Amino acid sequence: MLEAAGLITLPDDFDALGTTSDIIDNPKNLTFVEIDDTTGPRVMQDVDLVLIGNTIALEGGLNVLEDSIFHEEINDETKSNVNILVTQKENADNEDILKLGELYHDEEVQEYIEEQFDGTKVPVQKDISYLEE
Repeated sequence: MLEAAGLITLPDDFDALGTTSDIIDNPKNLTFVEIDDTTGPRVMQDVDLVLIGNTIALEGGLNVLEDSIFHEEINDETKSNVNILVTQKENADNEDILKLGELYHDEEVQEYIEEQFDGTKVPVQKDISYLEE
């Protein structure tokens, strides 16, 4: 996200296991302190900038769409943040599991999610191959 905001440059192969030592360019000379993600909302008053994931922000009383100075847009670069419903191979045709997937995408459930999460959670209707690309 910091790279998308134009604050740092990361290598092309940077992934979820990357660290601040992987930063290629830091033109604003930002100083990084790595913290447990649940700490973010509690330290906001003590730092200039804090990265907080959507769920943690919500639990801390924040709405990323209203309270952030920058948030990631939903696009191909953020597809690694898509939550998926998975099961063991032997349960792939289990009627209860399939029903759960249907219910999650049900209009009434989506309306509930919209209400409860103030628009910060969005449904993604993509084939699983979308995540493999």
